[in-house]
Amino acid sequence: MRGRRSLAVALFGVAAVACGSPPGPSIGIALPRHGWSGEGPAALGSGRLELDDGCLFLRSADGTSYVVVWPPDTRIMLEDGTPVVWIGADTARVGDDVQLGGGYYSDLAYVTGELRGSVLPADCVTREVFMATGIVPPG
Repeated sequence: MRGRRSLAVALFGVAAVACGSPPGPSIGIALPRHGWSGEGPAALGSGRLELDDGCLFLRSADGTSYVVVWPPDTRIMLEDGTPVVWIGADTARVGDDVQLGGGYYSDLAYVTGELRGSVLPADCVTREVFMATGIVPPG
């Protein structure tokens, strides 16, 4: 199973570059994006941003993990060896407690239909989904 995960992440990285992903190095982390721009649900998702098998998850206080689908202008880069997600000037570091604007979804057919230029890797599709519209700055 681990070999398939590595292959899926590697293939996703190649596909993301081919689909015109935002600037930043290919670091082997899936960054599925929806097509919403300046619109979408207004729920608040809170939890720790975690990386598992090449997928970014929001782990809530009750332990539920939600794979995150990001806005179209999202990019990810390494800073001091830690993946950092950027949406405009707002950032979220893997391992930090974060708040994201957006909405919770469990209908994977709907989520898949909203993806633009990216896919949910096979290792991520069995989880609940949080469709992020932005990062809520701390404070």
